[in-house]
Amino acid sequence: MFIELLTAIGIGTAALPSDASEPTPIIDYPDPTEVMCLAENMYHEAKNQGTAGWSAVISVTMNRVKDKRFPNTICEVVKQGPTKESWKQNGTYYPIKHKCQFSWYCDGKADVIHNVHWRLTGTDDTNKDSRGAYQTATSYGSQSLDTSDLSSFTAFASVSKANVQSWVEAALGADKVTELKASLDAQIAEKITPTSVQKTIS
Repeated sequence: MFIELLTAIGIGTAALPSDASEPTPIIDYPDPTEVMCLAENMYHEAKNQGTAGWSAVISVTMNRVKDKRFPNTICEVVKQGPTKESWKQNGTYYPIKHKCQFSWYCDGKADVIHNVHWRLTGTDDTNKDSRGAYQTATSYGSQSLDTSDLSSFTAFASVSKANVQSWVEAALGADKVTELKASLDAQIAEKITPTSVQKTIS
């Protein structure tokens, strides 16, 4: 059994850019880094605006990738903006606050994950159903995370599935995780050996 990350919810929103009116087909990008940049941009720009807002942000981003006036990669478009050299370290440049094409990228806010929607799936790989598929059971939930201590902060772009799984399991507690797994075991057992059968009599 495993906990699968569905959505990691953080902070940072901004108004949609003005060129969101012309939708463009989504381009298939095999580069996971490019996909992550697009996903982060969609989330931070329009996380509370539903599919219409998300589609608008994607359209804006992809239109700019195709426009010769902008960079030709998703990540470069998302991070585009004036920079200044660090006064602490020569040769290191940082974006100027509130001057980026997409404001969330340089709004000065930490990309902190506050809440995680998770899915726990149990699979019995020894018993198959009538269709030949292994018996499974699934539980869903949402877990708030304690962000009071960020001394071991992991940058959003570097967060892995393993990171989030460990945070969720720690927040739920060992007893709750054990209870959830036991519940899935019971559901699978009921599928394999039903204690009751429902029949329709015509």
